[in-house]
Amino acid sequence: MWTVGDMLPRVARFAGGPGVSIETPEGRETALELYNEITEELLGDDAWDGATAEAEFSICDDCFTLPSHMESVRACNIGAQGRPIRPGGWRYLEQGPGLAEGWGLDGIADMGDHFAVSRDLPRPMQLMIYSDKPESKTAHAIIQGTTLEGMEIARGEFAGLQREPGERIQIIGAGFEPYNGYQASPLLTRATFDRRPSMVTKSKTTGHVFLMGYDAATVQPVWLATYRPNETRPSYRRYSVNHHWYKCSASSSTPVSMFARVDLRFVPAIHEDERAIIQFRPAFEIYAKALAARRSGAFDDYQKYRNSTLAKLKRLREKKIETQTHLLNISPCRTGASIATAPRRGWRYGGGWR
Repeated sequence: MWTVGDMLPRVARFAGGPGVSIETPEGRETALELYNEITEELLGDDAWDGATAEAEFSICDDCFTLPSHMESVRACNIGAQGRPIRPGGWRYLEQGPGLAEGWGLDGIADMGDHFAVSRDLPRPMQLMIYSDKPESKTAHAIIQGTTLEGMEIARGEFAGLQREPGERIQIIGAGFEPYNGYQASPLLTRATFDRRPSMVTKSKTTGHVFLMGYDAATVQPVWLATYRPNETRPSYRRYSVNHHWYKCSASSSTPVSMFARVDLRFVPAIHEDERAIIQFRPAFEIYAKALAARRSGAFDDYQKYRNSTLAKLKRLREKKIETQTHLLNISPCRTGASIATAPRRGWRYGGGWR
């Protein structure tokens, strides 16, 4: 497995114009910026090998939310069988399926890519937010939402339009223990939020930031989301789940899970030991040449190197597909036995797999 650090020598020769030395902190930072630029552009072109992943999700309140590095669900398996994925406009079709309670079809439905938290509050609560590393006193978040009475939470002067939406709260760094009854602590919001925050805007931080609901009665936190250091306005995709097997299992104490193949979303790399999404080192070197040509105005060379990169990535994907057989396809033969091809990656999402 190649890491981000393995890709830096490939792009450093073309970073910053004349190239940089990765032996210096400034050079490594410049090379990392170029790596992120290349990764973002390549992910926007196609779903390359490595740009998808297998994931398991726990279903909570008839839905699940993708983390920040996942874009969308490509295929899903619920109750040991592949299930359909309804698009974002499913509830507005003239002939159905209608609202979630009545559409009556097994599968999942896209609820949109605008959720600021990974799960909702189980009941109205105050919120707390803190980091796993020391933070400056200027680290903060602005959390928007509504109160139990339906009033928009706002800050500033009580003078009509002068109030700004959301409550500003300081992000406390590592060393704070957020569990032992900090009702008056700056960790807690003054307002009590109903259901879920509608938007979270945070400053860039040193560490990962945790947003929690706080139950004053039990003095216990409820996890809502974890934000990356460079996330400033988090937005996640959520899916609703409609499946008779899940409905029967939801009342049990055993967590209900589903498997999915997901497309990965570009998230800027911060650390060199992170896994590189695109696991083909020559692609980064050639595309770095393309970007260098584009910056110098040599658009013919830019197009040549860009096309070369895409062609190599497509061929790499085709070679891997050629070594795999088709999705599992079981058909009865005259003897009563079954003939099945060997499954390739994606076998668990076939409609006939049990």
